[in-house]
Amino acid sequence: MRIAHIDGTSGLAGDMLLGAIVDAGLGAERLERLVAPLGLGSRFRLTVERVRRAGLAATRVRVHTAPDAPQPRSLAAMRALVAGTPLPPAVAERAVRVF
Repeated sequence: MRIAHIDGTSGLAGDMLLGAIVDAGLGAERLERLVAPLGLGSRFRLTVERVRRAGLAATRVRVHTAPDAPQPRSLAAMRALVAGTPLPPAVAERAVRVF
């Protein structure tokens, strides 16, 4: 089992965090499959690109949402969304704790 420590004490940019996870070996296709149980269907898509910031190269994953997708979602809405998935309870609990 691999374990990663993410120090988010000063905040995290979601696009760069997802990019780091993809760079660490998850892969963009796998990321899309993991998000599929949320039932968002065609209301979102991911784009993956290599970027350079302050001389450092990284992967950036952008989440594009359809105009009819609810934005932003409240914590209660996110909990309901996660609760409606077939995720194992421990995974769903961790997902909600991230928010």
